[in-house]
Amino acid sequence: MKIFDSNPLPNVKIIEQLPEYNEKLEKEWIPTPHKKDTIFKYDGDETDISPTLKYAMKCYILSMALRNIRIGTNKHNTMLVNITNYNNTQGQVIKNVNQELQYLIEGLKGNHLSLLSEFEKIWNKDYLNTTKSLNKMIKENELNINEQNGFNNILWEDIRNELITKISSKKIQVHGVYGDNRDVLQYDGEYKNVGLNVIAVGAIKLSRGLVLKDLTVSYFKRPSKQYDTLLQMGRWFGYRPRYLDACRLFLEGNLLDWFEKAAIATEKLKEKFQEMIDAGKSPEDWGLEVRIFQDIKNLIPTSRNKMKTSAEYNLGGLSATRPTTTAFDLSAEAMDKNISNLGNLISDYKPEINKINNNLVFRDIDSSKIIEFIKNYKSSRHERNLVQGLLKEFIEESNKKGSLKKWDIFIKGRQNLSEDNFLKIKNINFPIIKRSPFTGKLSLKVLTEGKHYTKELMGEKIINKFNIDNLLKETSKSISETYHVGNVSDPVDLASLISKEEKDDAEKKYKDRMEEENKSIKKVIPESIIRDIMNPAKGYICFYLFNPSKHEQEQLKNLYKNFDKAAVGFAAHLPRISINKNSRINKKMQEELGLLDDNDDYYSEEEED
Repeated sequence: MKIFDSNPLPNVKIIEQLPEYNEKLEKEWIPTPHKKDTIFKYDGDETDISPTLKYAMKCYILSMALRNIRIGTNKHNTMLVNITNYNNTQGQVIKNVNQELQYLIEGLKGNHLSLLSEFEKIWNKDYLNTTKSLNKMIKENELNINEQNGFNNILWEDIRNELITKISSKKIQVHGVYGDNRDVLQYDGEYKNVGLNVIAVGAIKLSRGLVLKDLTVSYFKRPSKQYDTLLQMGRWFGYRPRYLDACRLFLEGNLLDWFEKAAIATEKLKEKFQEMIDAGKSPEDWGLEVRIFQDIKNLIPTSRNKMKTSAEYNLGGLSATRPTTTAFDLSAEAMDKNISNLGNLISDYKPEINKINNNLVFRDIDSSKIIEFIKNYKSSRHERNLVQGLLKEFIEESNKKGSLKKWDIFIKGRQNLSEDNFLKIKNINFPIIKRSPFTGKLSLKVLTEGKHYTKELMGEKIINKFNIDNLLKETSKSISETYHVGNVSDPVDLASLISKEEKDDAEKKYKDRMEEENKSIKKVIPESIIRDIMNPAKGYICFYLFNPSKHEQEQLKNLYKNFDKAAVGFAAHLPRISINKNSRINKKMQEELGLLDDNDDYYSEEEED
């Protein structure tokens, strides 16, 4: 059951909307921020408390009466008051809350009609409506709890009788729970079998592990702008069997918004963890992100000293980029799974086949199929370029804007392929091309210069000469069971997919830029130029199937000779789309995004045939 979303449960009461709320007096009563020696005064009276807290205390007493009727009188019943963080100011609150409590109890004992009238008004306007709303949500399956028949309505006459005959004689305590205060809650002591009725006033100690049993009402004003602190506080707001309609959460509107944002970020992070688990990886080798919200200044996942290795990243940074695979898990499970995923991706479509170079093109694939493929793709734990989670999220956010709804899929082939250089997937022959390992700066980073290779000058060109003996002895999975390439894709492929009009626009833009910069024009239009002019409605994803045991790097022939299966690499070409969604990302994701590396040279192993 979720408490915080855009439509919170009716039990959640925004303090600013309560009767007798006065913005000026409320803010003067508990200033934000305040010092440890601040004297709290409501309307100039340091012995008084806000009418909103008085309202919450009346709700606590009404909820006790409701619970007594429903589940009996020997249960714990707790109210939380969390409005200040200092011991001195906590003491003031305890004193004044206790004074108000005594006034209420004495009024019930004396059967004061004016006080009972206040309780009746709250019961009729608040409690009866809350029970009615919750029952409606249960009936319409909007609230998934184990209360199929809803909550029975209790008449005011029964509540009034309970207040006068039972609640007025109950012992209700006010406890301070803060610092080294020994005034602890004796749930399991003398009150274990008879129930402790207590108003707990505190802050940090309450939010850092102390259990509040049978918490019914919470009054919350102390702000925090850290997700982890908010969530530690939010653990109080759980479901209570048979008396959810008795529970109340009082908090200010901005705090409700912060809790909602923290809850959204947490749910998204849970999804990321599930993706990581499904991929069989750990946080150490999986890029993770925590959503942050630019519209709330300084609302952050945790304290800044705990985030020192993280970085802020805007999802829009993937706009007009080419996320691509550079490292491949050579386990049979991973390779077979990716072939199967590719088959599922194209199973409902027929390709255009280029009989000269054996390229395949599938047109107008639904984005849902692309998202499903990316989600299920089995990447290597050593991947340093493809950010699956962010790529999937970028497509989903683009879809909300009406962009990237359709995709064209390109399968790279080459001329003169023999029959054994095709793999049949869903009754379609897929070409198998060649990609050699350790062919770019990024892929070389898993090796150690001097141990695995040396740099040598050949004419005017520096080449890498591999130490085969050391490589063949290597037991590290990052080398012996992972296939690293500099770049799996070719720069000519994207240009072959776009329309003639787009290609003409890209050529003109490229020529204008080269003339402006006084540079020579090359044969191939840079992909970055093409992605700038691409129609945001469509994306392109290029696939490259290759056999690691059949590469052309002669020095390394024996290194991967036992991995005679097809690996699936791909590059996603994203158009320029404006997305403003920020996250804090971990170090692994920074690596994958290239934020910790120098830019790698574009590597193209093959030119268009």
